Amino acid sequence: MADSLCKSVTDLMESYKTVTFEGEFKLKSGNSLPRITLAYETYGTLNEDGSNVIFIFHALTGDSHVASHGELDSEGWWESAVGPGKAYDTNKYFVICSNVLGGCRGSSGPMFINPATNKPYGLSFPVVTIEDMVHAQALLLDYLKIDTVLLVTGGSMGGMQALQWAVSYPERVKNVQILASTGKVSPQTIALNEVARQAIYADPNWNHGDYYGENQVRPDKGLAVARMLGHITYLCEESMQRKFGRDLQKRTSVGYDFEVDFSVESYLRYRGENFTHRFDANSLLYVSKAIDYFDISDGYASMDEALGRIQARVLIASYSSDWLFPPEQSAKLARTMLRNGVDATYVEIDSDYGHDAFLLELDKLSKLTRDFLEPSSVGEMEEPLCTSRLCQEKRQDHELILQIIPSKSRVLDLGCGTGELIERLSREKAAETRGVDLREENVRACISKGLSVRQGNIEDGLKDYPDEEFDYVILSQTIGYLDNPKAVVEEMLRVGRRAIISFENGGWWHERFRAMQGNGMGPTLTSGEPRCRIITLDQFESLALQSGAVIERTEFLLNGKHLPNLSQVKQMLEEKLGNQEQAAALLADTAMYVLCRK
Repeated sequence: MADSLCKSVTDLMESYKTVTFEGEFKLKSGNSLPRITLAYETYGTLNEDGSNVIFIFHALTGDSHVASHGELDSEGWWESAVGPGKAYDTNKYFVICSNVLGGCRGSSGPMFINPATNKPYGLSFPVVTIEDMVHAQALLLDYLKIDTVLLVTGGSMGGMQALQWAVSYPERVKNVQILASTGKVSPQTIALNEVARQAIYADPNWNHGDYYGENQVRPDKGLAVARMLGHITYLCEESMQRKFGRDLQKRTSVGYDFEVDFSVESYLRYRGENFTHRFDANSLLYVSKAIDYFDISDGYASMDEALGRIQARVLIASYSSDWLFPPEQSAKLARTMLRNGVDATYVEIDSDYGHDAFLLELDKLSKLTRDFLEPSSVGEMEEPLCTSRLCQEKRQDHELILQIIPSKSRVLDLGCGTGELIERLSREKAAETRGVDLREENVRACISKGLSVRQGNIEDGLKDYPDEEFDYVILSQTIGYLDNPKAVVEEMLRVGRRAIISFENGGWWHERFRAMQGNGMGPTLTSGEPRCRIITLDQFESLALQSGAVIERTEFLLNGKHLPNLSQVKQMLEEKLGNQEQAAALLADTAMYVLCRK
């Protein structure tokens, strides 16, 4: 039977269960299967209302055995992430992982018996897609009597499945975590997968996929080469240099022959050969082809329409050194979600482990997952980036902004730091908030507070939001660091009904006095800090008018207090200078403007 065939090739433990769904299973290609079987494993305990379910999806060559079930069980492919007290804490959550349709670890695939011929399917097994895999997983949830899932998550191909779940079954998913993945597979990835398939085709033992006979030799050499190629794409230059360099393998000097000289050669050969003991060549063909076909917009008028279906909170994480699914692909996915009103958070994690970082950077993943699911449980926050003199302590303008913004407003904070302001707006004003910040640690701190934040450059990111998406767009103490402040102000007034902009007043008497002494104007910066442009009130008001804005309200602060409270000095200066604005230009260390469109 299929199960015994699978075990003979993969030497599986007995930890997985299988369920067979009788009746026609229709595929995206138009073909169908008379029945399907899925192998799955569960961890932890399902609570009474079924609200603690986490569904983990494996990548290309994974399986249902995500972690061990005890000391006598073998380790799983994500052993360090799943278990008591780990990223996916089985003391709290009921974790499910299933082998994908088309796989070779217990689920229906080319190794299974074709009831029409009573022989293994081989290449007569129909081509499957990521969408087909997800529909099969939905049947598994129905079988387990689970209506909704707290979190769907996975890396690489697992991230594709998580995204497909959010689009295909929006009402069944509450939270989505997409790691090192994409919304549409690139030509480069398709090309790499095709080379891997060609390696299998070239093995003379492949025999057009018909090699399941009792004494037939399997196409292990081709499969090993395919795995070697794949493994190169999971690493990066930094990780390979650190792990191998040009170290020799079992030699004191190079042999100037075709034997194994370098450690990296030996490593790849070992990984390739070891892989043949647990995987099936035909399954690699099918699963890699499913990846190639993945485009979440397929079947919809556009990517916007597809992603606009998502109802869940989404966390997208990319890794800086991943060149198989580079960060820009994840950032683009997040931008499209934001453009369509999805509650999406994006963070790029600094790592030199390449594509495999989602499997290896477990400390960061654990904190990211806990913060995303349980923000209230987090203790210390990372310190924010403070490049300005006025940011060394709590920003002066926050209290005033809180007074200005009405309850239940939609607010976007540009350069939100660790999220102090939008957290208070959410809590005290019941505002619907979003944030943008450039630094990974700031974004992760915001996630730990349960805030929706996108990592990115302010000057590039506003174009992703639709017109009048927000009631207020805030730019607090940041405009001086922008390369094109006029364009940003124009975009703020496009995506928001009002813009609140605060900045250090370059015309403040203290700055002018420093300039007279030859010390220059503006904050003193340490090495590595971005340089802030000095902006006076006249300069900003001119910029606002050039941007097509109307100045609706002005506020001037000194040491966090309104200038009107400094009545005696202010009156004297007004008498000398003739008007309040000129007095403010000298007395205020901070200015705040509320702008609207003409």
